[in-house]
Amino acid sequence: MRKILNYYAITFMLTIMSTVTVFAQNSDNLSADERKARKERLSSCGVFSEGLATYKDPKGLFGFIDKTGMLVVPCQWRRAWDFCEGLAHVENTDQKSGFIDKTGEVVIPCIWSYAYSFSEGLVAVKDCETGKYGFVDKTGKVVIPCKWNDVNNFSEGLVWVTNDKWKNGYINKKGEIVIPCQYVSTWNFYDGYAKVMDENHRLFYIDKSGREVR
Repeated sequence: MRKILNYYAITFMLTIMSTVTVFAQNSDNLSADERKARKERLSSCGVFSEGLATYKDPKGLFGFIDKTGMLVVPCQWRRAWDFCEGLAHVENTDQKSGFIDKTGEVVIPCIWSYAYSFSEGLVAVKDCETGKYGFVDKTGKVVIPCKWNDVNNFSEGLVWVTNDKWKNGYINKKGEIVIPCQYVSTWNFYDGYAKVMDENHRLFYIDKSGREVR
């Protein structure tokens, strides 16, 4: 445990040192006011992901800054999440979710009640009218219809979903059920196996065919 904590502490310190170094190298030609503004943004931003971090301005709106503290995506979003696979989930002032790229351009319109982060090229979205979940690709095309009560992110080509009877199973990227909805709890697949819980609250592992691993 101590080695793990030391690893994360060292990683955190290296990230901070890298950010400070980049800031120093790129601030020579800036005005005093801009240097101060960038420093303040860096001191209050979120965690960097794919080179950018969320930043909340004094009005309470979110944008994104780079590692020099420069505001690269204007603060115009009610909420914003980290970039993942090149896109970031944002929520507009009407509390609708969509996605932007690293230039701040909206690539998936804010028409969803909620959304997750991209995983394996797809992202879960929640329909505003039905409250059901489905999946869209990076163009915003619906590839799996919104018909599930709950879902997670894709992992190893499969994702757990919850049907109308509140039972969980797994589907593939075509939306096909590959493991029937028969569990009360499910977890993502890792290294070919997933943990599940049956109606008797028994925990065990299954493979991608749904076979119990003993």
